[in-house]
Amino acid sequence: MIKRYFTGIDSEGNTSTVAFDLLKKTWNVVNKQSKNKIYTVPADKMIYFWENLQITNTTEVLNYYKLLIEERYSGLQYDIYIDKEKNTVHIMVLKDFNIPKDYYALDGEIFSLKRLLKINNEDTGYIFNFQGDKVVVVLVENSAISYYRVINGIKEINLILDQLPFIEKQKPLLVIGNVDLNTKKSLSQALSSSKIVENSYSLATAVALKQIFDSDFLSFKKSQITKEELEKLKVAILGLVLIYVGAFFTLSYFSQKAIKNMKLTQTKIFKSAFPDIPAVSPYQQLKAEVKTSLSFDLSKLLSQVNLPPNSKIYSIEYFEGVLTVKGESPTAPTFAKSVKKTPSGNFEFEIEVK
Repeated sequence: MIKRYFTGIDSEGNTSTVAFDLLKKTWNVVNKQSKNKIYTVPADKMIYFWENLQITNTTEVLNYYKLLIEERYSGLQYDIYIDKEKNTVHIMVLKDFNIPKDYYALDGEIFSLKRLLKINNEDTGYIFNFQGDKVVVVLVENSAISYYRVINGIKEINLILDQLPFIEKQKPLLVIGNVDLNTKKSLSQALSSSKIVENSYSLATAVALKQIFDSDFLSFKKSQITKEELEKLKVAILGLVLIYVGAFFTLSYFSQKAIKNMKLTQTKIFKSAFPDIPAVSPYQQLKAEVKTSLSFDLSKLLSQVNLPPNSKIYSIEYFEGVLTVKGESPTAPTFAKSVKKTPSGNFEFEIEVK
């Protein structure tokens, strides 16, 4: 039995932990805390929108929306999810939200509410979340969010409904939060609801289930390795080292003869290619013959790399005529193969020039 644990934390600080069986693909709520903490981003501290378009090149689409968001929401953190199968781009931007240092992933409140509806066996319906003077309303159609609204300072049902862009009647209704039975009945009557969904789970449980249902969807997830995975990696590396050392000593006796034969072969090949040049050190001589051409090609590719000011370069690779530059910069470079915004506000990039 192999299980992973995730703790969901809603906007009011309530927590719930689920255990996910990786083999059986089943989950259950458990009474413990996990280091994999998933925090809710309140609906009034996020911006979410989606667009439908024909997606042929995901890199081009990603770079386009990164530039668009940087211009429209300068200085704010964001995440982008591209659904190539459905030709849809999803964007979530954080506003006035401080990301906890110990977070594993983030989950927008509206997605937690949609997930809460799902685990109550409904993929279509209204969700109303009453929190003090604030009401969050989400309409879900066939497991997709049709719209959401955050309504402040209004308690009368009719006035709340007046704030919605449109009303879809005869839909299932899920009401949670600080609300009484009379309010639920009034909402159901006003919406001509087909049924009132009896909620069996907390919102924090729906948050914890993000990693199981929507692991890569607008999660702002950090790229990091867990302590358990690090220990497994150490064991694997130690095993590889032992195998390498054993192979090295086993083959060392035979390697000297192989090297001698290889040098003879190098000499024969060099003489056949350059009969007028004495073969003193064939490998070094051959490198000298191609050095000028290689340096010219590499210099030409390097001149095409345009980095923003104050960029940091982590690696430069040149292989089979392709130059790859990886690094970090305060602004997103143009024409990058990939760009990822870090929690510190910088951009990790990879530029490829052919």
